[in-house]
Amino acid sequence: MRCSAQSEGVKVSQLRIPAQTIGEELREIGGLFPGWEVFYSAWSDTWNAWRQGEEPYFGRPASGRRFMVSAYDAVGLVASLEGQVRIDIGMDCPGWRVRQAASGGWYAIGSRSGNSHSYGAVVRLVHDPAVAGLHSTLRALAHRSVLPA
Repeated sequence: MRCSAQSEGVKVSQLRIPAQTIGEELREIGGLFPGWEVFYSAWSDTWNAWRQGEEPYFGRPASGRRFMVSAYDAVGLVASLEGQVRIDIGMDCPGWRVRQAASGGWYAIGSRSGNSHSYGAVVRLVHDPAVAGLHSTLRALAHRSVLPA
């Protein structure tokens, strides 16, 4: 909504920027993390997500991989989900080192031989704006590398 006013002969327009609704934020976060069901609980004032299609397990697994994560704000939930996807990458695609790029996005470094210091090793770099996209790409690469040539 725009409000106009005159101030000492200069027209001043004040803009009210609409805030992003909780529903919009939930859809955005859900889109970034496929395989997770994301919701907000007004009762506990928490942002939550659980893994779709998995049996609930609320114990403390040794790997750190959780069935459900919670946070007190959307930013905290995204950070928790990014951490879970990094754990998933470590389990699904061992040998890849995952980092967040300073300029944005995520990247992983891996070698075809499993040891980037060995003679003849092929070092690979994979980048994606979202960590979940990086996970999908690494899984596809792993699947392709086990297929016969």
